[in-house]
Amino acid sequence: MALERRFLIILSGKAGQGKVLTTDLSEQITRSFKNAGLPANYDILITQHEGHLNEAAKIFATQYADNGVVYVAGGDGSLNEVAEAIQGSGCGLGVIPAGTANDFAKTIFGKKKLPIKDIVEAMPYPELKLLDLVRLSFPPGVCFYSQHADEDKLTEVYPEPNGDDGRVSTYALNVISFGLDTLVLRRAYELMKSNPKIGGKAYYLSVLNNIGSKKIYPTNYKLKLSSGEIISGQKDYFTAALCNGGFYGNGFNPAPMADPFDGVLNFCDVLWPGSLRFLPLILRYLNGTHLNSSFVSISDVVSGEFLSANDEDILGNYDGLIFRAPSFTFEILPRALPFASLKI
Repeated sequence: MALERRFLIILSGKAGQGKVLTTDLSEQITRSFKNAGLPANYDILITQHEGHLNEAAKIFATQYADNGVVYVAGGDGSLNEVAEAIQGSGCGLGVIPAGTANDFAKTIFGKKKLPIKDIVEAMPYPELKLLDLVRLSFPPGVCFYSQHADEDKLTEVYPEPNGDDGRVSTYALNVISFGLDTLVLRRAYELMKSNPKIGGKAYYLSVLNNIGSKKIYPTNYKLKLSSGEIISGQKDYFTAALCNGGFYGNGFNPAPMADPFDGVLNFCDVLWPGSLRFLPLILRYLNGTHLNSSFVSISDVVSGEFLSANDEDILGNYDGLIFRAPSFTFEILPRALPFASLKI
């Protein structure tokens, strides 16, 4: 006799500046599982400290494996933490878009915001689909920037190598990028820390803060295309995004065609367009209408490496988590994580 599925619903106290905790979300979840005849098949956890989300997901995945599903009420950073914790266990991942930007959820549910209650009502009935993940590898000494270690500022963290090759390995599920967009992201985080009520508007204000930026990022690249061809060279990137999902930065849409179940990453790279074209191109980038621009290139890739071509580290981010490193490698992992697809 098959075991009944078990669910862990994690409400992230940090996602969306804790707004999820001021709603009746917990009551909605209780009502949904009761109506589904599963009143004893779920647990709700509200995170209490940094790392709690990862710890709880790992314990649950170890106990229930492929019979478990973890739903995360949070944004891309919270989803990333859980994906990292449960990857390889067989446990499923689901999303309740309750963060500040909810960009990965836009790829799953569409850009038009769905009522949370509709998502919650479908949660007891997931259909598991195998989601692609991205493995990232950094050299020792990579710097990550924690949003939550200090309430007033971003905090530098230097993780110990965790791979057999002596490097720092991690996973991403949405977008990995570097260049202007990470400058925008870093400034957005600073704005949200100084004024938490600003919420998602911080991303757009940060674009305006960087409107005069002409910074380019000379970078050596080696990419394996989905066709198997390997290309390499050097490019002066203005911004570059490896996309498993289609959205990041509170709705910017670098890869409208992105499908996190197709086994490839859509690589969108942008060259400096000049001061007069900067704002129009950014607006097109926001709306996903930039692909025919002469300053934009798009290709399907499965693995590769980026290496700074000057004496500056690459400033980038994955799923909204900022890093600084002289280089990094990436590899798509097709069908790596069961994902709770909902009929809404």
